[in-house]
Amino acid sequence: IWDVETGAEVCTLRGHSDCVTRVQFSEDGVQVVSGSGDNTVRFWDVASDRQVRQLEGRLFAFVEGPSREHTRGRYVITANGDTLLIYDSAQEEQHAGDGAAAAPVAFFKAPRPILSVYCFGAAIFVGCSAGAVCVLSAPFL
Repeated sequence: IWDVETGAEVCTLRGHSDCVTRVQFSEDGVQVVSGSGDNTVRFWDVASDRQVRQLEGRLFAFVEGPSREHTRGRYVITANGDTLLIYDSAQEEQHAGDGAAAAPVAFFKAPRPILSVYCFGAAIFVGCSAGAVCVLSAPFL
C-alpha cells in the first residue's frame, strides 16, 4: 500500500504464495481484499496490516448497486475453476475464534472455468472461458 500524496510505501501485505490477481478495498474502507493464484481470497485489516479472514477462491466480488440495506457489505462471492461460492459474513462472525472454516451459503457450477465475476444487486454475472456470460439470480442478496 502506498501513500498517494508522497508515493512512499506504507505497508506490504504478505501471505499469498502465488501471484495476486485482484485487490479491492471493502465497502467500509477498513479492509483490503486480495485474490490470488494460490486459491485464496484474503481480507487484511488496514490499520494493523494483518490478515483477518481467508476464503477459498482466486476471484472475488462484492454486491454492488441496489441492495437491501441489511445486506450491504454482508456477502462476498468467490470463484475458483468452474465453481462460484457465496459467503455470508454474518455467519462467519458467529464462528470467529472457534477455528471453524467458513461454509458457503450457496454455490454454482459453471459449464466452463470462471474468468470473471461481478455482482449488481441480486444479479451475479459470471464470465466463462467458453465465451459466455452466465447471469444468476440471487434474490437473498
